[in-house]
Amino acid sequence: MPSGYLVQLGDGSLDHGDTITSTYSSFTTDQNLGAGNWSWTGSHGGTPYTNEVEPGVYYLATDGNVYFVPDYGPPDSFSSATADNPPAYTDSDGPVEGTSGADNIDSSYTDADGDQIDNGSGGGASGNQDTVEAGAGDDTVNAGADNDMVFGGSGGDSLAGGSGDDTIYGDSSSEAGLTESDQSIGNSNVTDTSSGFTVTARDLSGTANAANIDYYDGGFGVAGAISDSDSSVDAQIGYDKASGISEEIIVDFDQDTNDVSFSFKHLYTDTYGEEGHWAIYKDGVLIAEGDFTEDVAGSGTGTINISGYGDFDQLVLSANLQTDGTDGSDYMVTDITFTVPAEVPADGNDSIDGGDGDDVIYGQGGDDTIFGGEGTNVLDGGAGNDVFVSDGLDDTIIGGDGHDIIDQRLSTSTFDVDSFSGIEEIYTSDSGDTWNWASDSIHLHGGAGADTINAGSGADTIEGGGGDDSLKGGAGADSIDGGTGDDSLIIGEGDTATGGDGDDYFTVEDTGDTGSNDIYVTGGDTGQTTGDTLDFNGNLVLGSVNITDNTGGSLTGTATLLDGSTVHFSGIENIICFTAGTRIATSAGLRCIETLRPGDLVMTRDNGLQPVRWISQSTVPATGNLAPIRIKAGQFGAERDLLVSPQHRMLFSGSQASLLFGESEVLVSAVHMLNDRSIRREPGGTVTYVHVLFGQHEIIYAEGAASESFHPGIQAVSALEEPVREELFRIMPDLRWHSGEGGRTARLCASRHEAALLLPRAPQDQ
Repeated sequence: MPSGYLVQLGDGSLDHGDTITSTYSSFTTDQNLGAGNWSWTGSHGGTPYTNEVEPGVYYLATDGNVYFVPDYGPPDSFSSATADNPPAYTDSDGPVEGTSGADNIDSSYTDADGDQIDNGSGGGASGNQDTVEAGAGDDTVNAGADNDMVFGGSGGDSLAGGSGDDTIYGDSSSEAGLTESDQSIGNSNVTDTSSGFTVTARDLSGTANAANIDYYDGGFGVAGAISDSDSSVDAQIGYDKASGISEEIIVDFDQDTNDVSFSFKHLYTDTYGEEGHWAIYKDGVLIAEGDFTEDVAGSGTGTINISGYGDFDQLVLSANLQTDGTDGSDYMVTDITFTVPAEVPADGNDSIDGGDGDDVIYGQGGDDTIFGGEGTNVLDGGAGNDVFVSDGLDDTIIGGDGHDIIDQRLSTSTFDVDSFSGIEEIYTSDSGDTWNWASDSIHLHGGAGADTINAGSGADTIEGGGGDDSLKGGAGADSIDGGTGDDSLIIGEGDTATGGDGDDYFTVEDTGDTGSNDIYVTGGDTGQTTGDTLDFNGNLVLGSVNITDNTGGSLTGTATLLDGSTVHFSGIENIICFTAGTRIATSAGLRCIETLRPGDLVMTRDNGLQPVRWISQSTVPATGNLAPIRIKAGQFGAERDLLVSPQHRMLFSGSQASLLFGESEVLVSAVHMLNDRSIRREPGGTVTYVHVLFGQHEIIYAEGAASESFHPGIQAVSALEEPVREELFRIMPDLRWHSGEGGRTARLCASRHEAALLLPRAPQDQ
């Protein structure tokens, strides 16, 4: 596959002087157009070159573009290049051009040159690869089939790429791809002020105006004679030895340029030692200057090119004292040529739809709405407050300047995007989206689906909306609202989190933030079945939990993390334990749990007989989330009915567990298995819950059913009354001072959603 430089066909045909861009890329050959030359200005091997003419070959590529491949390979760098005596080639279908008005450009539109979209005479194998230049006005464009290039131009345009891999510019091509042009100044137009320049002549009195310009022998200079000139011609730029002042020709450019050349005559360096001087300025500040002499001895003529100094807006030509010091130099200018920067169309508020295919879309200036469509797209909003919508996967979205929004509410697809930047706000779809970002501060609005959000660093605002969402704020002081549904919220230092409706699960995570900013957690109290859970995930200073209110079955209070942060929480529920009267398998047979004492040996599933380390009990109203759950005899091997707390976990075993979790046995909370038949709530009166603790989390047998012992996690410990909690800490002081939540659980603990997958095969009524 050859590589070459892209040639810009200004009028649809390959002509002498067409711009050759610095884009050097590989291409697939459609046709060898023939040999030709190029003229380039730049450097190679440390040597500068100006208008260097070298041979090469011109090719038509399958993408419809023309490329030049130089015989001598690419130079190290060049500032400009043009086609020089290229082979004849005319695009059978030139660009489809709009007018200055509001055009509707589709396959039924015919421009002034007879060009149409998808008429079979464009580029590519199908002939339907079109270039559309909509021009000024609020245009509507549908580029149709194949791989098209669309330029919206000025105005608020509606641009649709159609099928194929399209490249769409909301206002124009990218600035790097815009065509520069050259403008010449000579005797015929030196006083023209409407072509991007203004020329004035300053005489020895210091007066500068166009009236001081004078002409002679095909050139121009300054009117009036200087006192010590050795020339009888007044229309020159002369140096007056008596006053030490030179006349000047001053060129002010309407736009900055970075490349100018000028030709002169009558500067006889070899004969008289004459010497000219040039200087360039930017906003009145001198950028560069230099002296010059004739190119060929005795000719008095020459051409000087000024480039490589960056942008400038003024050129001043003057004369020096002759090198022998006897007289003043004088000469006249025959031509000045400068590069005119590409004109960028005015910004427009465009609506752009990529359609099918892998598209590249540039919104550029204005407040644009960009629909990526299907495919793997690159969407670049540019300046302005832009809105992006995409139905594709793996899109790259670049917001650019302004307040930019990704809005998937109009999308019907499940969205998965992991490459975007410069975005300030996101609205997810209702299909359940996955979003990840690194460091931007973003306000995300979740839809009705089950969204997965990983916010990364930055101070983010996340609203889960509907559905069972998984929300992670990451580093930074984030604001997280789960909305409706049973949400999972991962929080860290400085975050404020609200669960909203549903049974929400909060997990505290070390996000790497420095400092000890407080965390605020509100569980919510509506739409609940089992209540909200706060998981300190090993980051808690055990014993630091201070419950200030436990009315209504929910917990309000504070806790201290290992990094010194304080967690302020409210609306947190759940206690884990057996009820009094439950019979436990021990070394002495079945015993009621409330009769056990520290040191008594209890039969465990994994470790045989193990001594009780601690046992306690509490009596609470059997209402709401504190009401016990009755598991009927026959369930989980129970020989008679078993009463447990809602969060108490039973051992579930079988092929379904292996299939879903890769383990034959998992622990499932009683509240997650309610079926209003064999497993149901039993409210009313009071209930006494008994907590039995071993050296580690164990599986024991209660009424013959395999179930868990007390696990001193934060919810379980914090739910204990203060005297009971202090007693536990005296027996097991590590729980007060060491991180963790009482060690690992004896089995994997299924979440509510995971438990739901087991329920169809869970034990039923016997």
